[in-house]
Amino acid sequence: MVRAEAIATTFFGQPADSIEALLGLGSVNEIFVAQCEGKKIIVRLPKPEDRERAGAFYEKESWCLEQAASLGVPGPLVLQLGICDSWPFQIQSFAEGVNGEQSNLDPIVFWQTLGDYARRFHKIPLTGFGENLAEFFTLKGRTRWHEFIDYNLNSLTPEDPLLVLGVYESSQRDEIHAHFTAVRQRPFRLGLCHGDLAPRNTIVAPDGTLVLLDWGCAEAHLVPHYELLHIPGEHRAAFLDGYGWPFAERAALLAEVEALALLKSFDLVRWALDRCPARVTELAEKARQQRYDR
Repeated sequence: MVRAEAIATTFFGQPADSIEALLGLGSVNEIFVAQCEGKKIIVRLPKPEDRERAGAFYEKESWCLEQAASLGVPGPLVLQLGICDSWPFQIQSFAEGVNGEQSNLDPIVFWQTLGDYARRFHKIPLTGFGENLAEFFTLKGRTRWHEFIDYNLNSLTPEDPLLVLGVYESSQRDEIHAHFTAVRQRPFRLGLCHGDLAPRNTIVAPDGTLVLLDWGCAEAHLVPHYELLHIPGEHRAAFLDGYGWPFAERAALLAEVEALALLKSFDLVRWALDRCPARVTELAEKARQQRYDR
């Protein structure tokens, strides 16, 4: 709170009249609303474990918000990026309204609107592949996508640690290999994905406008496939209605999304084995469930 107060004081040029922590709205950031002489701002600070990478993520979010706004997708304005006492921070305009999780907006209308928004920002041409802003613009996106799949294909060996973890059985190796190979062979388009479309990342303004927040999970990835990975199955139809995806082509699209989900779940277990052993059990169970859900 003290750091947020100092940032708000510098921004306003005088102490804020009030500052309040918004609890439960950020898994990566601490979020505060500060007010001075009737003007409200949002101050975002990283949690300690995300401090080192927060500056790069705030820059990415700022770019995404600007690009999305240029295409008519409502979102907050980024008023300032900076560093306070070696802590990166971001200041955004305050969006009046109710968080999407507490709103009475019809779920069908909600997801149709997000589908329309996604259709717009998915058109932003990106050549890269990855979660960092610099990766959005590399000319190796297609190569990196194929390398991502090849890594997981080449890992399907008799010595695969995922066998020991029970993620899949050796008798299923050929079938899984065929699924991943089919994903590799399909044509695809890379674009800007929000990566976390959900009610909690929206504000319903007093006039009913749906305001899209939090681009921290944004990636240059397959569109619309990657977006659909994070949308509950019961809402995908409404999302695709808003997106304008032809009904006759939806079954094929969703089959590709499920194959991508399986690929991603396997890759996350391999990442945990290399980088985050504490999450191996959790992610192995999710990958196992993903395989059974197919």
